[in-house]
Amino acid sequence: MPNIEPESIPVAVAIIRNTSGHILVSRRKKNTHLAGLWEFPGGKVEAGETVYQALVREIHEELDVTIEHARRLIRITHQYKTKTVILDVWLVLKMIDSPVGNEGQAIDWVPVNQLGQLKMPAADVPIINAITLPSCYAITPEIVTSKQHFLQQISKLIDQGIKLMPRTVSKKPQRCLSIYALQTVLLPLSIPILK
Repeated sequence: MPNIEPESIPVAVAIIRNTSGHILVSRRKKNTHLAGLWEFPGGKVEAGETVYQALVREIHEELDVTIEHARRLIRITHQYKTKTVILDVWLVLKMIDSPVGNEGQAIDWVPVNQLGQLKMPAADVPIINAITLPSCYAITPEIVTSKQHFLQQISKLIDQGIKLMPRTVSKKPQRCLSIYALQTVLLPLSIPILK
């Protein structure tokens, strides 16, 4: 029996935050694929559309709002049994009007730390991870000066708003100092470190 490739469906997805930092989710309607699950709003990219055009159209149709500005956040490919979805996820930075369930679907504003408690499609799980990461983080360089100077540079990054620094591992003694800096400067400040 031949191995049949599942259909690939490009989808534009919006991440919309309110002024409290909560994220908008909508419930999939009955008689649809994955009915009843919560998801981030969006929909299929139609022939001849760019992903951004599809995003604006879908969000207007679903939520009766107009997106004025958005930036790409992440692209995720997820394979279900009968189809593959390619989620092009955008962070909405500016929109006109307040969202409503324009197609009769339930919508809700959910705190970021509670998104993982919702029953959502498997394809949406990596989006939750992407939402929780800061938009900018520092990667520590090799140590070329003194330990004190390096720690001062790390402190400056923290003062500039850097909230995440990946932990580096190396057999070089200089890189071990990077790990030391992360443990002595960042951990006491309760700043998350990507391991």
